[in-house]
Amino acid sequence: MDEEKPEQRTMETTMNYLHGGDVYRRRIDLDYSVNINPLGMPKSASEAAKHGVDESTAYPDWKVEALRDAVVSFINKKWSAENDSEVHADTNVRPATTSAGAGMDVASTRTNPMNIVQPEWITFGNGAADLIYRLMQVLRPARVLVTAPAFAEYSVAARRVGAELCPIHLSEADDFAFTDVVEEAFLRGIEAAPVGSAVFLCNPNNPDGNGIPSERLHRIAMACEERSLYLIVDECFLPFLRSDVTMAGTQESVVADQRISTGRGAVPAATTYSDEHAASMIPFLSDFEHLVVLRAFTKIYGMPGLRLGYMLTRAKELTASVQATMTPWEINLPAQRAGVAALQEENFVEKTCTVVHEERAFLVRVLPTLPYVEKVYAPESDANFILFRISGKLRRERAAERMEQEAKETSEHLSRESACPTEESVDLKALLLEEGVLIRACGNYDGLDDRYYRICVRTHAENLELVRRWQRLSGAQSVRTVRAFTQECSIMSALPEQVPTPAAPVHPLRTDRVSVSRKTEGRAHAIMVQGTMSNAGKSLLVAGLCRIFHEDGYRVAPFKAQNMALNSFITEDGLEMGRAQVVQAEAAGIAPDVRMNPILLKPTTDVGSQVIVRGVAQGNMTAREYYRNKKALLPMVRETYASLASEYDIIVIEGAGSPAEVNLREDDLVNMGMAAIADAPVLLVGDIDRGGVFAQLLGTIELLEPEERARIQGLLINKFRGDKTILDPGLEILEERSGKPVLGVVPYLDVALEDEDSLSTALEKQAASEGLDIAVIRLPRISNFTDFTALATEPNVSVRYVSSVHELGDPDVLILPGTKSTIRDLDWLRSTGLEAKILQKHAKGTWILGICGGFQMLGRDVLDLEGVEGPSGAHARGLGLLPIHTEFEAEKARTQTELTLEGLKGDFAALNGLQAIGYEIHMGRTTMEKTGISCRYAQEANVFGTYVHGFFDQDRLRKSFIDEACRRKGIDPEGREVVNYEAFKEVQFQKLSQALRASLDLEKIYEMTFGKGSGKRA
Repeated sequence: MDEEKPEQRTMETTMNYLHGGDVYRRRIDLDYSVNINPLGMPKSASEAAKHGVDESTAYPDWKVEALRDAVVSFINKKWSAENDSEVHADTNVRPATTSAGAGMDVASTRTNPMNIVQPEWITFGNGAADLIYRLMQVLRPARVLVTAPAFAEYSVAARRVGAELCPIHLSEADDFAFTDVVEEAFLRGIEAAPVGSAVFLCNPNNPDGNGIPSERLHRIAMACEERSLYLIVDECFLPFLRSDVTMAGTQESVVADQRISTGRGAVPAATTYSDEHAASMIPFLSDFEHLVVLRAFTKIYGMPGLRLGYMLTRAKELTASVQATMTPWEINLPAQRAGVAALQEENFVEKTCTVVHEERAFLVRVLPTLPYVEKVYAPESDANFILFRISGKLRRERAAERMEQEAKETSEHLSRESACPTEESVDLKALLLEEGVLIRACGNYDGLDDRYYRICVRTHAENLELVRRWQRLSGAQSVRTVRAFTQECSIMSALPEQVPTPAAPVHPLRTDRVSVSRKTEGRAHAIMVQGTMSNAGKSLLVAGLCRIFHEDGYRVAPFKAQNMALNSFITEDGLEMGRAQVVQAEAAGIAPDVRMNPILLKPTTDVGSQVIVRGVAQGNMTAREYYRNKKALLPMVRETYASLASEYDIIVIEGAGSPAEVNLREDDLVNMGMAAIADAPVLLVGDIDRGGVFAQLLGTIELLEPEERARIQGLLINKFRGDKTILDPGLEILEERSGKPVLGVVPYLDVALEDEDSLSTALEKQAASEGLDIAVIRLPRISNFTDFTALATEPNVSVRYVSSVHELGDPDVLILPGTKSTIRDLDWLRSTGLEAKILQKHAKGTWILGICGGFQMLGRDVLDLEGVEGPSGAHARGLGLLPIHTEFEAEKARTQTELTLEGLKGDFAALNGLQAIGYEIHMGRTTMEKTGISCRYAQEANVFGTYVHGFFDQDRLRKSFIDEACRRKGIDPEGREVVNYEAFKEVQFQKLSQALRASLDLEKIYEMTFGKGSGKRA
């Protein structure tokens, strides 16, 4: 059946074909076809509507007095606060001929700035559409001028009363903006129009979202007034315009050249324009007798089902005539009550505008990356909808209708581009309907075709779901599947060339400590340290044994098959490994090698982690997914260990957690499973500082299988404080019950090394001390907080970690550290109130720094199109303290970095010329706002951020930073000596070695490692 022409359609078919929102005849999960407030109806309005239902045993007020008074009060309060000069600033209008007299400026005709509207100027209707039809019924204009494209009801209502339709076409080349060419076309059309004609303008325009610059609107209003043509301005979408953001097409821009990267080019960023006060024609109603303004509760207050709108005009006869077309009780009582309540909401519209602004920016950036989308129009607008075009050509049946319609168009003043398609395009609406998503097809808009669609702006959760469903259309997947991950791990063991071997396995900072190997061929001997629990001290003990074996002349290397940690490091090969194994390698006098930690799990949520295999991120997995597929990693672990062991005398292996976690025993590759692979004897460590150390050790042994117990050849008690002789009776019982010798009681060590246990203890420090106070925000997913260890070694410098507003205090320096989940931790900052405090500190001039994820947080926004951190399409507003944008990418940046700081200003200028040497680990690409150029650091006033981990490890840079911070506080840094950080670490390794030599039975440990009777010893 052929589609009807617009002028032939009944009201039923009009509703079906010209609008979205048809959710009653099919399953719709996400309705993006109607431009309703994403927050829905205000709660107070909803409650008021319910009360209106309860009161509906009586007729509604036919005068609508309560609602009329509420509208008058709302408008007068909203606009009368504006200074008269502000309202009329920069309009540059021509003299107008009005009922107030000829030759008067628009500004001069304002008679009472405190009463913007009068009660009698208001006419209520069942939505703005109802009033459009009634206006046409009353005016019966000879000709109606409209933009094209525009809201369809203008044309339908005009044709219904026999008016000649005169569309002024907006140019696609100009993003359908209301340009000077369009203005001139309107002015010519108004000049040529018969007496009694009318003009419809929608501001901002539907469906493109472009606003009409106020000076153009005033010139058109004056032209209409001079010729007694009614100008009807539809402002139903204008309340969505925030006071500090854009309505596309206006003239008051103060920032015009900023760009946001979309992955397919660049679009203008949000810019600053005049607000709703300056954009609206309501303040000028008294100036123009032929001006009509339409507003509705439908869009901004989210109540389309209640059908409530109003018309404003000072034309008494028009008002009376329109009201005469109505029944006595046109506006139902629930609608009246809801309208009054909505207008009394103080913050609802402001909150709405903020959400719409942020979410529209998100959608504008995401849309060009989605299947089929070719172009997004008016990206800088603040309307709550977006027009876009898909790739492909116009479908044949619509092409024929369009060309037939174009042949009928004879107006001399209009011109438009004409398509002559021969191929069918994608029916995007139908495709998305299969996904439960309804969008607005715009092929029935004059000037558009079947390639054009419109979506509204909804909440972030809904927008993310839209993106997910849209991506299914091309089978796009932003995160590698578990199956793909498992397959990759299965074939990895067949690719030994993927395992890098350092050409010279000597740490660049340890060139004076190269071991002389006592073993030149065969496989290394191994010894393994396991614990009764996490944080029992395994990492530090492994580092200590590595240092002892190294000092005794053996080539030794650490190994941990699987490490779960947020502190990581990038090797010279650009591969990522756990920071604990880096420290252990330093203790052994060798360069970090990714083979020392083939599997690194970096928690992203409470139940999931990013999985890094031999230095390369493989995607995110839940714990269940990882353990289900862990068996596929065993061949890779076995091969990697063999490769490492072939080059060293001794491998000191670290376990994870406890070997007695019976639920994880199957396919174990990090505790007893690893001990079996390496055929390694095991030292079992208990933490007496936690209490119950005898139960820890005996209980662990009891839960092991017989062959696993046999591997335990010695017990260690760690973190002991006090007189060891008091412990001796217990040790005898422990040895008797377990059948295992106790090979040492290690004291609680005061060693400042970056092992996992000491670092977790450092996070508990909250109190500030004298001197320079540095507060590091303890984010829930904090990572690489080793970045601040060097700062903490400096005298008169306090580094503390805070996680609440109460703990923050008044620090001299505030640091946002790295994080494994930038967007989630940004949400946490806001929910805890810390964001507000950070912004307050910034305003006071406090130094604010960000490292890696903290650097990203300091920028304007963070975008996750590919689902790197979580759901694809996630978007978060940053703190806005640095002029940068960050977009996550699936491929992680992993590199060692050496850069020279330059271009820093103010207090940070002291760092210019200094080298920052460290490494980068991040999933995002950060660009400067104005240039779009990628950056590794940025500064704005008292805020500095960088991607460089280890930034403070360089002595000169750290000294300059601390000295300048001290000067700001009034502390004279003259004569202050900087700590030599490498020498400091060397002292810590020596202290560790001495403490272990004094507390361990090293003879027995050598026997465990090499076998009894081997005689191996230093």
